[in-house]
Amino acid sequence: YNEGATMSFQLLQKSIRKLSLFSNSIEKELEFPTQTNLFLTPPKSQGFTAHYDTHSFFIIHLHGEKQWKIYQESKPLPLLKERVYDVDVEIKNPPILEPILKPGDFMYVPRGIYHEANSNDSTTLQITLGLFPKIWHDILHEAVDEITDLNIDFRKGPNPIELKDKQSLLLQ
Repeated sequence: YNEGATMSFQLLQKSIRKLSLFSNSIEKELEFPTQTNLFLTPPKSQGFTAHYDTHSFFIIHLHGEKQWKIYQESKPLPLLKERVYDVDVEIKNPPILEPILKPGDFMYVPRGIYHEANSNDSTTLQITLGLFPKIWHDILHEAVDEITDLNIDFRKGPNPIELKDKQSLLLQ
């Protein structure tokens, strides 16, 4: 922190009662899981260079001022298992939005949208509310797992002779 690094506190709904109540009430309304994280950034610092997240989130700004940059570049509907590394990002266009968030402001960032932020002259504090609705990918994986649990045939391997015949057909 003293050298400009952002401090990130993950899953705070598991340890702070008010955030747990907040997160639970949102989950009840939306009918899918959420996650609260807190970010504390020193003055004139940047926590992360341009990147996208694999989930959508709301930023609830609590202290200081933070300049955000939202870019046109995006990763269309990334899966939770995907990761982007800041060094791999090449932003070709200027930001399409550059809001300055102040205490009491909030902003929504859809998954896959490249963004970055810099604190201004003071320390900034923000909470993010991550949104984790089910997507078709999740539903299909759950269905395959359920079928596998119910029907032992799905736990078998392919017949080696059938597999050999298919491989020889592919080679011809």
